[in-house]
Amino acid sequence: MRGRAAPAFVVPTSALREDAMSRFDLRLVAVVVTAVVLLPVSVASSQCPFDGGDCCASNGTPGCDDPVCCELICAADPFCCDTSWDGICAGAAAEQCAVCNEPQPGACCLDDGICEDLGSLQACLDAGGVYQGAGSVCDSITCPGGPGACCFADFICEDLESEAACLDAGGLYQGAGSVCDSITCPIPPCPGEGGDCCVVNGTPGCDDPVCCELICGLDPFCCDIEWDGICADEAVEFCGEVCSLPCPDTNGDLVIDAADLSNVIAGWGGLGPADVNDDGVVDVQDLVLVITSWGPCE
Repeated sequence: MRGRAAPAFVVPTSALREDAMSRFDLRLVAVVVTAVVLLPVSVASSQCPFDGGDCCASNGTPGCDDPVCCELICAADPFCCDTSWDGICAGAAAEQCAVCNEPQPGACCLDDGICEDLGSLQACLDAGGVYQGAGSVCDSITCPGGPGACCFADFICEDLESEAACLDAGGLYQGAGSVCDSITCPIPPCPGEGGDCCVVNGTPGCDDPVCCELICGLDPFCCDIEWDGICADEAVEFCGEVCSLPCPDTNGDLVIDAADLSNVIAGWGGLGPADVNDDGVVDVQDLVLVITSWGPCE
């Protein structure tokens, strides 16, 4: 029995501490309990410290924070106010104090990571959630798998309500509490073994790492699927000297004119000087290059 008088509320024999049972036989326990119950209430009462912890839990301090409950329990069991509000005190409060049976609103983390402010512990448990404590609010709680940044394949970031929502949308969850304002979505790796960056090469990525990373950052299709005409055009526009084509001069006079146009037409489908873009065949790309470069070579 922890070295104090038995409380005036009757404690079932099964609830007595094991060390008490080792010191007293059942007859002696019955006598002690009967004798204390018959004492005047004034003998068993004790002044209640109202600055204690939660009445409904073992709080490690003398007394508890609800005056009515504290007085009620300490009148029956002075140990709760004189020494410590332990599990026996909390158990008695749970049975006898209204404060321990009132709904206590609090935040509730649900399985999908969404937080809801519910009216009680039981309401949270009924919803399959994890109760965050009496008085807690979702505005100050970050639930696991809760709201966070979500990165998509096009490097767009969206703040979504949960990890599940991000995954359902095909995104990459950046963690509970993350926000897009502080997230840089990862760029997919650029396959360095791809073909020429400046033309359609039929492979994912291209052979210049800097150009490849730049274009795939703008257009992930170029690294994820295939380096097509759009990718090549973007490379010509954004990759600078990597895709700077030579002057399409077919006769060495440093002027692009009708003579060069005639050479391209004459060499159509073959090789030679008329293959001004050096892709292995004289075709429409060479023709376009001659026309768009008309005039003196720069």
